[in-house]
Amino acid sequence: TLVAKKEGYYPSRLHVDYIATDDEAIEETLFSRRWKEPQPVQITLKRVRNPIPMIAWHATTSSFKFPTVNGTCSLDVESLEWCPPYGEGKHADITFILSGIYRERQKDTVPTKVIMKCERPGDGLAFCQSDHWSRFQSAYQVSSDMEFKQQQVFEFKPWKSVLPYHTYLVFRVRAELNAEGEIISAHYGKCRGLTQLNPRGLISFFDVYFNPVPNDTNLEFDTKRNLAPGETWEQRQRRRVYLP
Repeated sequence: TLVAKKEGYYPSRLHVDYIATDDEAIEETLFSRRWKEPQPVQITLKRVRNPIPMIAWHATTSSFKFPTVNGTCSLDVESLEWCPPYGEGKHADITFILSGIYRERQKDTVPTKVIMKCERPGDGLAFCQSDHWSRFQSAYQVSSDMEFKQQQVFEFKPWKSVLPYHTYLVFRVRAELNAEGEIISAHYGKCRGLTQLNPRGLISFFDVYFNPVPNDTNLEFDTKRNLAPGETWEQRQRRRVYLP
């Protein structure tokens, strides 16, 4: 594994496999590994452009889990709080419709089918391929080629990925439309993760970023300017976001 760094750029990481394999039986290959001839490799560095302060949460603590296993709950992506009756969230930005029950040996139950849905007209969810080799893995900003949908359906299996590898979520929420149905105002953000649901009902969002400025499509987070409040111990634990 190698890491490349340059001032004004985000570091990039590259893993190179130099072990050669051939048509030998597996057992023979294990005991007669050969090094490949040196080959040139290419590594890309993404420039630091315009990182901005955002509200960012690290959402893998044990306290962050679905409040119900067979029903509906809504999430405020700004405060990372569940909306009433399960929490104090003020905006139902993303609604989760949960069904099916998986029973773990410890008698924990989790849903096996989850529908992510934006109820508000103009809101939506778009899934994008990440630049997983870079410290800055997402797009710099929301673009016109991102396909926003109001609903996404997932079949969860405990400890199994529910999204294609190296995929992240971009959301558009709190949209306001004019008389022609055009979006005149909205908030944007991203979620890095949403890859697993473990048998105790925890969803691995990893990091959730919310841009508090309406109509600002910038997704480049300044890790030194996290606007998330840290009033309680739990909130301080959840706001430790290290990736832009």
